[in-house]
Amino acid sequence: MITGGPEGQLDYWEYNKGLYDRRQLRGQGHDRAILALVGHKRFFISGSHDATTKVWSRSRRRLIRTYKSHTGAINALALSPKAYRLATGSGDDRIKIWSPRSRRIRRTIKARQEGVIGLAFASNGKWLASGGMDGTIRIWNARNGTLVRAFEGRAGMSRSLLFSKNGKQLISAGEDGNIRFWDWLKKPSKN
Repeated sequence: MITGGPEGQLDYWEYNKGLYDRRQLRGQGHDRAILALVGHKRFFISGSHDATTKVWSRSRRRLIRTYKSHTGAINALALSPKAYRLATGSGDDRIKIWSPRSRRIRRTIKARQEGVIGLAFASNGKWLASGGMDGTIRIWNARNGTLVRAFEGRAGMSRSLLFSKNGKQLISAGEDGNIRFWDWLKKPSKN
């Protein structure tokens, strides 16, 4: 298990003989509070208030690389199911899509959400949902960066987003205490 602290430190917790052993990870942590963590079987990724995203080796428990391209805090991270794409969402109102196996940025999306606070990939890795400070949810084509669908101001600020296994529904948990199910593939009714 990995935990991130308010001072930017990352701790690796290992369960051994009924006890948890805590070790601080090698390599420079973040300068400010860690706001987002996402894991994979080979690595995990942290995003911080210091506007950096760091990729860490799970087996060696050390820093592999640092991404610094945003001008605002990294509020949200999402990793596509096969780890081909990493999405970072920031208070600078941009989503950046990276190759987590390199330093290459694939795409920058201007979210128009007054800051991105939630991200999730669909199981096919093609669709990316973003939750904004303005209470909107947007669904993007992660391959080309185009907006596919928008739910304007009805969701409350949604930090937690999840696509259903078949990708037909998006589930959002809002700061208003509500969980919403969005049939995002259905055409909106013309009332």
